Amino acid sequence: MGVSPASEVPRSVWGDRWVRIASVVTLAWTYVTIVVGADVTATDSQLACVSWPTCTGQSLLPTSYTGGVLIEFTHRVAALVLSLLILALLVLILRYERHRRSVRRLGVFAFGLLIFQAALGAVIIFTQAAAVVVILHLAVATLLFAVLLVVALLVNLPHLPPRWRVSLFGEEDVRGSPGP
Repeated sequence: MGVSPASEVPRSVWGDRWVRIASVVTLAWTYVTIVVGADVTATDSQLACVSWPTCTGQSLLPTSYTGGVLIEFTHRVAALVLSLLILALLVLILRYERHRRSVRRLGVFAFGLLIFQAALGAVIIFTQAAAVVVILHLAVATLLFAVLLVVALLVNLPHLPPRWRVSLFGEEDVRGSPGP
């Protein structure tokens, strides 16, 4: 039997690829979650689910999926998916980025921000959507996006086109001449 090309690639290369893919997917989903969260605020749906983590006080699921409840619950589901993505990214980083302390620290920091963000989501419900808490929730979301953007750039940097590296970091391209 012949050996397939995929089995000839060392495990670390596949791990590197998964970290790169997970970083981009997580970054994109963070953006989606922030946009859905902005919709919650714009439609004044913050208190459509009356409790946290449950929606109705007794059940995680709302009794109806209409109006503000649908918008708020969609944000909660997006945040849950984001939580799983960040956790998976952290596991991949800790497994395959052992040699890059800065990436590991940023991954742990992103996970810490996620925990803080979830707590702020609960505080929004308990404070009846106090403006300062809602603003802090958005600020932490923005910081989380920035941290994940840096992670995605760092793990994908060797794979970025030379012109992008020049534009982003001022590095010379592979031909040795300065970029545009």
